[in-house]
Amino acid sequence: MTNTEIESKAKQLEEIFRLLRKKRPILSEPSELKPAQMYLLWLLFKMSQKNQIVKPSDLSKKLNISMAGVTHHIDALEKAGFVKRTVREENRREIELSLTEKAKVQILEIKKKYWHNLCMLVKYLGEDDSDRLVQIFSKIIEFMDQNKSWEK
Repeated sequence: MTNTEIESKAKQLEEIFRLLRKKRPILSEPSELKPAQMYLLWLLFKMSQKNQIVKPSDLSKKLNISMAGVTHHIDALEKAGFVKRTVREENRREIELSLTEKAKVQILEIKKKYWHNLCMLVKYLGEDDSDRLVQIFSKIIEFMDQNKSWEK
């Protein structure tokens, strides 16, 4: 492939990535929450399923954002009735985060819809294209793992 052809394909990929980002397929459920807040909720849900005690600092590290950014989102989630803060008995300076029932219900609904949409995509693509898509995305991840310039 010539440099011109490579650049042309790269522009096509850029446009596809832009459209995928815009569609936000993972967090497509209409919500009163911003996508970043939904992602934080989802992460809190996944961490709490592992019976982990989740602190704001844990989310800050996982999301690679400042404590101020995490606090801002937690404030909004708490105000919306999705997150509860509890002062830890073992160390009164630490705060433990937990999901409210409202959050658990919404996450399970989103998870159910998300899984349904993935299954619909697989049906739409068919077996061969679904296999190729998995293979291609696996290669993309492998490439990104080998080329650390993709990370922040």
